[in-house]
Amino acid sequence: MDTQVTRVEASGLPIDFDRQKQVLRFVDGLTCAGSSFKKAGQMRNLLFDARDLDEEEPYYGAYRDICFDNDRQKFLDQDTRYDITAIRPGTINGEFKKTSGHFHGYIPGTSYTYPEVYEVLQGRAAFVMQKSTNNDKDEELRVDEVRIVVVERGQSIVIPPFYGHGSINIGDDMLLFSNLAIASCPLDYESVASRHGLAYFLVEADNADGFEAVPNPNYVGLPPATVVRPTENPALGITFGKPSYQSYVEDPKVFAYLSDPTTQLADIDSLTNPEN
Repeated sequence: MDTQVTRVEASGLPIDFDRQKQVLRFVDGLTCAGSSFKKAGQMRNLLFDARDLDEEEPYYGAYRDICFDNDRQKFLDQDTRYDITAIRPGTINGEFKKTSGHFHGYIPGTSYTYPEVYEVLQGRAAFVMQKSTNNDKDEELRVDEVRIVVVERGQSIVIPPFYGHGSINIGDDMLLFSNLAIASCPLDYESVASRHGLAYFLVEADNADGFEAVPNPNYVGLPPATVVRPTENPALGITFGKPSYQSYVEDPKVFAYLSDPTTQLADIDSLTNPEN
Protein backbone atom coordinates (compact mmCIF):
# COMPACT_ATOMS: atom_id res chain seq x y z
CA MET A 1 0.00 0.00 0.00
CA ASP A 2 1.12 3.54 -0.75
CA THR A 3 2.68 5.08 2.37
CA GLN A 4 0.37 8.07 1.87
CA VAL A 5 -2.63 5.74 2.15
CA THR A 6 -3.61 4.39 5.56
CA ARG A 7 -6.38 2.01 6.59
CA VAL A 8 -9.09 3.46 8.85
CA GLU A 9 -8.72 0.58 11.28
CA ALA A 10 -11.23 1.76 13.88
CA SER A 11 -14.05 1.40 11.34
CA GLY A 12 -13.49 -2.35 11.01
CA LEU A 13 -14.12 -1.82 7.28
CA PRO A 14 -11.90 -1.74 4.16
CA ILE A 15 -11.70 2.05 4.11
CA ASP A 16 -8.46 3.79 3.18
CA PHE A 17 -7.54 7.39 3.86
CA ASP A 18 -5.46 9.02 1.13
CA ARG A 19 -3.45 11.60 3.06
CA GLN A 20 -2.12 13.28 -0.03
CA LYS A 21 -5.54 13.87 -1.58
CA GLN A 22 -7.33 14.01 1.80
CA VAL A 23 -10.13 11.69 0.66
CA LEU A 24 -11.51 8.28 1.59
CA ARG A 25 -11.38 5.21 -0.63
CA PHE A 26 -13.79 2.29 -0.32
CA VAL A 27 -12.39 -1.07 -1.43
CA ASP A 28 -12.99 -4.84 -1.35
CA GLY A 29 -16.70 -4.66 -2.12
CA LEU A 30 -17.57 -1.83 0.25
CA THR A 31 -19.63 0.80 -1.56
CA CYS A 32 -20.40 4.47 -0.98
CA ALA A 33 -23.47 6.01 -2.61
CA GLY A 34 -22.01 9.51 -2.91
CA SER A 35 -19.99 12.29 -1.36
CA SER A 36 -20.08 16.06 -1.00
CA PHE A 37 -17.55 18.64 0.17
CA LYS A 38 -17.70 22.11 1.69
CA LYS A 39 -15.23 24.97 1.53
CA ALA A 40 -14.72 27.71 4.09
CA GLY A 41 -16.75 30.19 2.08
CA GLN A 42 -19.83 27.98 2.46
CA MET A 43 -19.41 28.13 6.24
CA ARG A 44 -19.01 31.91 6.47
CA ASN A 45 -22.38 32.52 8.12
CA LEU A 46 -21.59 29.99 10.88
CA LEU A 47 -18.10 31.10 11.89
CA PHE A 48 -16.98 32.82 15.07
CA ASP A 49 -14.85 35.23 13.02
CA ALA A 50 -14.99 35.26 9.21
CA ARG A 51 -12.58 38.14 8.62
CA ASP A 52 -9.99 37.63 5.86
CA LEU A 53 -11.57 34.30 5.03
CA ASP A 54 -10.04 32.17 2.27
CA GLU A 55 -13.28 31.17 0.56
CA GLU A 56 -11.64 28.18 -1.19
CA GLU A 57 -10.04 26.61 1.89
CA PRO A 58 -11.20 22.97 2.21
CA TYR A 59 -13.38 22.45 5.26
CA TYR A 60 -15.24 19.14 5.49
CA GLY A 61 -16.69 16.31 3.45
CA ALA A 62 -19.44 13.73 3.86
CA TYR A 63 -19.64 10.17 2.48
CA ARG A 64 -23.15 8.74 2.39
CA ASP A 65 -24.71 5.28 2.62
CA ILE A 66 -21.61 3.13 3.07
CA CYS A 67 -22.40 -0.57 2.96
CA PHE A 68 -21.54 -4.05 1.74
CA ASP A 69 -24.19 -5.37 -0.63
CA ASN A 70 -24.68 -8.41 1.60
CA ASP A 71 -25.59 -6.14 4.52
CA ARG A 72 -27.81 -3.71 2.66
CA GLN A 73 -31.11 -5.36 3.52
CA LYS A 74 -30.35 -5.07 7.24
CA PHE A 75 -30.10 -1.31 6.83
CA LEU A 76 -33.16 -1.07 4.60
CA ASP A 77 -35.29 -3.10 7.02
CA GLN A 78 -34.82 -0.47 9.74
CA ASP A 79 -34.47 2.57 7.45
CA THR A 80 -30.94 3.15 8.73
CA ARG A 81 -27.82 4.45 7.05
CA TYR A 82 -24.09 4.44 7.85
CA ASP A 83 -22.18 7.57 6.79
CA ILE A 84 -18.75 9.06 7.44
CA THR A 85 -17.85 12.74 7.82
CA ALA A 86 -14.30 14.05 7.42
CA ILE A 87 -13.41 17.44 8.96
CA ARG A 88 -10.07 19.05 8.09
CA PRO A 89 -7.73 19.95 10.95
CA GLY A 90 -6.88 23.53 11.80
CA THR A 91 -8.65 26.72 12.73
CA ILE A 92 -10.07 29.84 11.12
CA ASN A 93 -9.28 32.91 13.20
CA GLY A 94 -8.80 30.63 16.20
CA GLU A 95 -12.01 28.61 15.81
CA PHE A 96 -11.72 24.87 15.20
CA LYS A 97 -13.25 23.57 11.99
CA LYS A 98 -16.70 22.04 12.37
CA THR A 99 -19.86 20.84 10.66
CA SER A 100 -22.85 23.11 10.13
CA GLY A 101 -24.97 21.75 12.98
CA HIS A 102 -28.65 20.80 12.94
CA PHE A 103 -31.66 19.47 14.85
CA HIS A 104 -33.54 16.26 14.08
CA GLY A 105 -37.22 16.04 13.26
CA TYR A 106 -39.91 14.29 15.29
CA ILE A 107 -40.57 10.56 15.09
CA PRO A 108 -44.08 10.07 13.64
CA GLY A 109 -46.63 9.21 16.32
CA THR A 110 -44.36 10.28 19.20
CA SER A 111 -43.32 13.43 21.03
CA TYR A 112 -39.59 12.67 20.59
CA THR A 113 -37.05 13.56 17.96
CA TYR A 114 -34.80 10.94 16.38
CA PRO A 115 -31.57 9.88 18.16
CA GLU A 116 -28.31 9.22 16.27
CA VAL A 117 -25.07 7.31 16.89
CA TYR A 118 -21.69 8.98 16.30
CA GLU A 119 -18.39 7.07 16.37
CA VAL A 120 -14.91 8.62 16.12
CA LEU A 121 -12.73 6.65 13.70
CA GLN A 122 -9.70 8.93 13.56
CA GLY A 123 -8.63 12.03 15.43
CA ARG A 124 -10.29 13.78 18.36
CA ALA A 125 -13.76 15.30 18.32
CA ALA A 126 -15.96 17.56 20.37
CA PHE A 127 -19.69 17.31 19.86
CA VAL A 128 -21.67 20.38 20.89
CA MET A 129 -25.12 19.21 22.02
CA GLN A 130 -27.79 21.81 22.84
CA LYS A 131 -31.16 20.74 24.18
CA SER A 132 -34.22 22.53 22.86
CA THR A 133 -37.85 21.47 22.61
CA ASN A 134 -39.10 24.48 20.64
CA ASN A 135 -36.83 24.69 17.58
CA ASP A 136 -39.82 23.73 15.45
CA LYS A 137 -41.94 26.64 16.74
CA ASP A 138 -42.17 30.23 15.55
CA GLU A 139 -40.72 31.73 18.73
CA GLU A 140 -37.39 32.56 20.35
CA LEU A 141 -35.28 29.40 20.51
CA ARG A 142 -34.89 28.23 24.09
CA VAL A 143 -31.78 26.21 24.96
CA ASP A 144 -32.16 24.33 28.23
CA GLU A 145 -28.78 22.59 28.43
CA VAL A 146 -25.47 22.45 26.57
CA ARG A 147 -23.07 19.51 26.67
CA ILE A 148 -19.69 19.52 24.94
CA VAL A 149 -18.72 15.86 24.62
CA VAL A 150 -15.03 15.14 23.99
CA VAL A 151 -14.74 11.84 22.10
CA GLU A 152 -11.54 9.94 21.29
CA ARG A 153 -10.80 7.38 18.59
CA GLY A 154 -12.84 4.19 19.05
CA GLN A 155 -15.47 5.85 21.24
CA SER A 156 -19.11 6.39 20.35
CA ILE A 157 -21.99 8.50 21.65
CA VAL A 158 -25.73 8.67 21.09
CA ILE A 159 -27.38 12.04 20.47
CA PRO A 160 -30.52 11.96 22.66
CA PRO A 161 -33.86 13.28 21.48
CA PHE A 162 -34.19 17.10 21.39
CA TYR A 163 -30.47 17.84 21.20
CA GLY A 164 -29.31 19.96 18.28
CA HIS A 165 -25.72 19.10 17.57
CA GLY A 166 -22.58 19.77 15.57
CA SER A 167 -19.14 18.17 15.34
CA ILE A 168 -15.80 19.92 15.80
CA ASN A 169 -12.27 18.76 14.97
CA ILE A 170 -10.23 19.62 18.07
CA GLY A 171 -7.28 17.41 17.07
CA ASP A 172 -4.24 17.74 14.83
CA ASP A 173 -5.30 15.15 12.23
CA MET A 174 -8.23 14.81 9.86
CA LEU A 175 -11.25 13.96 12.00
CA LEU A 176 -13.17 10.97 10.69
CA PHE A 177 -16.40 9.96 12.37
CA SER A 178 -19.28 7.73 11.37
CA ASN A 179 -22.96 8.03 12.05
CA LEU A 180 -25.75 5.51 12.27
CA ALA A 181 -29.05 7.24 11.71
CA ILE A 182 -32.56 6.85 10.37
CA ALA A 183 -32.27 7.59 6.66
CA SER A 184 -35.63 9.36 6.43
CA CYS A 185 -35.09 11.53 9.51
CA PRO A 186 -35.90 15.20 8.72
CA LEU A 187 -33.00 17.59 9.42
CA ASP A 188 -33.44 21.19 10.56
CA TYR A 189 -30.37 23.28 9.65
CA GLU A 190 -32.21 26.62 9.66
CA SER A 191 -32.55 26.85 13.46
CA VAL A 192 -28.75 26.86 13.68
CA ALA A 193 -28.00 28.88 10.53
CA SER A 194 -30.42 31.66 11.51
CA ARG A 195 -28.40 32.15 14.71
CA HIS A 196 -25.06 32.03 12.90
CA GLY A 197 -23.99 28.77 14.50
CA LEU A 198 -24.53 26.54 17.49
CA ALA A 199 -24.85 27.89 21.02
CA TYR A 200 -21.08 27.86 21.61
CA PHE A 201 -18.02 28.34 19.40
CA LEU A 202 -14.92 26.28 20.24
CA VAL A 203 -11.71 28.28 19.97
CA GLU A 204 -8.09 27.42 20.71
CA ALA A 205 -7.04 27.73 24.34
CA ASP A 206 -4.04 26.84 26.49
CA ASN A 207 -5.82 24.54 28.90
CA ALA A 208 -6.30 20.82 29.54
CA ASP A 209 -9.06 20.48 26.94
CA GLY A 210 -7.26 22.60 24.34
CA PHE A 211 -10.34 24.74 23.68
CA GLU A 212 -12.52 27.42 25.17
CA ALA A 213 -16.30 27.47 24.67
CA VAL A 214 -17.38 30.98 23.66
CA PRO A 215 -21.11 31.76 23.91
CA ASN A 216 -22.87 32.67 20.68
CA PRO A 217 -24.38 36.15 21.23
CA ASN A 218 -27.25 35.36 18.86
CA TYR A 219 -28.87 33.16 21.51
CA VAL A 220 -30.91 34.45 24.45
CA GLY A 221 -30.47 33.12 28.00
CA LEU A 222 -27.84 30.47 27.25
CA PRO A 223 -27.01 28.07 30.10
CA PRO A 224 -23.32 27.36 30.76
CA ALA A 225 -21.73 24.59 28.72
CA THR A 226 -20.51 21.47 30.51
CA VAL A 227 -17.57 19.45 29.13
CA VAL A 228 -18.33 15.72 29.26
CA ARG A 229 -16.52 12.44 28.57
CA PRO A 230 -18.73 9.65 27.20
CA THR A 231 -19.49 6.29 28.77
CA GLU A 232 -20.36 3.02 27.02
CA ASN A 233 -23.38 0.74 27.19
CA PRO A 234 -23.36 -2.53 25.21
CA ALA A 235 -27.16 -2.78 25.54
CA LEU A 236 -27.32 0.22 23.17
CA GLY A 237 -24.66 -1.21 20.84
CA ILE A 238 -22.10 1.23 22.30
CA THR A 239 -18.92 -0.66 23.19
CA PHE A 240 -15.74 1.37 22.92
CA GLY A 241 -13.29 -0.22 20.50
CA LYS A 242 -15.96 -2.25 18.73
CA PRO A 243 -16.92 -0.73 15.35
CA SER A 244 -20.52 0.47 15.19
CA TYR A 245 -20.98 -1.00 11.70
CA GLN A 246 -20.03 -4.42 13.08
CA SER A 247 -22.34 -4.02 16.07
CA TYR A 248 -25.20 -3.06 13.77
CA VAL A 249 -24.92 -5.91 11.27
CA GLU A 250 -24.46 -8.45 14.08
CA ASP A 251 -27.75 -7.44 15.70
CA PRO A 252 -29.71 -4.61 14.04
CA LYS A 253 -32.50 -4.84 16.62
CA VAL A 254 -30.17 -3.51 19.30
CA PHE A 255 -30.41 -0.19 17.45
CA ALA A 256 -34.21 -0.16 17.26
CA TYR A 257 -34.09 2.83 19.62
CA LEU A 258 -33.03 4.97 16.65
CA SER A 259 -36.67 4.95 15.55
CA ASP A 260 -38.28 4.34 18.95
CA PRO A 261 -36.25 5.56 21.95
CA THR A 262 -39.18 5.69 24.38
CA THR A 263 -38.14 2.73 26.57
CA GLN A 264 -34.42 3.58 26.60
CA LEU A 265 -34.39 7.33 27.16
CA ALA A 266 -32.55 7.14 30.47
CA ASP A 267 -29.87 4.81 29.08
CA ILE A 268 -29.37 7.06 26.03
CA ASP A 269 -29.07 10.17 28.20
CA SER A 270 -26.64 8.50 30.61
CA LEU A 271 -23.99 8.04 27.90
CA THR A 272 -23.23 11.77 27.87
CA ASN A 273 -24.83 12.97 31.11
CA PRO A 274 -22.39 15.23 32.98
CA GLU A 275 -23.66 13.87 36.31
CA ASN A 276 -22.39 10.35 35.56
